[in-house]
Amino acid sequence: MLGYIMSYNIILWCKMLFLLRRYAVDKGIVKRAHDPSGTSVNIHCPCGLVKTTVLPDNSVTFISVPSFVAISGLDLRLSSGRQVKVDIVFGGTFYALLDSTQLGIHISEEPICQLTQLGEEIKNLVNSTQKLLHPESEDLCVCGGTLIHDGVGGTRDSANILVYGNQQVCRLYSVSS
Repeated sequence: MLGYIMSYNIILWCKMLFLLRRYAVDKGIVKRAHDPSGTSVNIHCPCGLVKTTVLPDNSVTFISVPSFVAISGLDLRLSSGRQVKVDIVFGGTFYALLDSTQLGIHISEEPICQLTQLGEEIKNLVNSTQKLLHPESEDLCVCGGTLIHDGVGGTRDSANILVYGNQQVCRLYSVSS
């Protein structure tokens, strides 16, 4: 499931980055290199530096920030008394990742304020109970958000919500074709 969610989010970022890179080269913001290895375009994204290359055939490649699972199956007790297990994953920042069934909710049916409160509580619990370690930067040793997914993947419709920062929300849906 982690792979599915991260892949879905990466696909959205890839599309956006592809357009941004091509725009920079096509509009002359970045001078096109007449080199078979392509034109380098480095983009500072919220996740960190993404190194991209626009190839002579206008295809685009990129190298993003490292991603990894830092803690698997971390037990947390919510203020409601509900016990949940979260995975702490890194992809530009640390996130708490969990299945909505552990919370007894359906993402597509819950009020956004309830989802936001749950996400904030989980993020704050992780930050108050765990010492997160990043291999390269102490500035990144904090849980920046909670990603709650519906446990569905593959060819079925799915939904997830990312609560990050100061109660900011990104709600994503994947509709199968």
